[in-house]
Amino acid sequence: MVSVKLFLLKGRRGMKKDIIYQILILVLIAQIITPQKAYAYIDPGTGSMVLQIIIASIIGLGITFKAWIYKLKEFISKGHKKHGSEK
Repeated sequence: MVSVKLFLLKGRRGMKKDIIYQILILVLIAQIITPQKAYAYIDPGTGSMVLQIIIASIIGLGITFKAWIYKLKEFISKGHKKHGSEK
């Protein structure tokens, strides 16, 4: 019942836009799925750049994780100090 009301409220222009969007989405999906020849060349510089990105990401995640652990430990230790001083 709700879908019938929405259909009546949209009118013809809404339906045409929906159909166009659906067709565009299907074309984009077909373009992504179908294999294509690239005729591309990846030089050694590109490989080393990708390697640097991977190494930097790993190191960055490690440092971020270490900072979070440090902040968590600091937060927990402050909580124990406050409860310990109240006794």
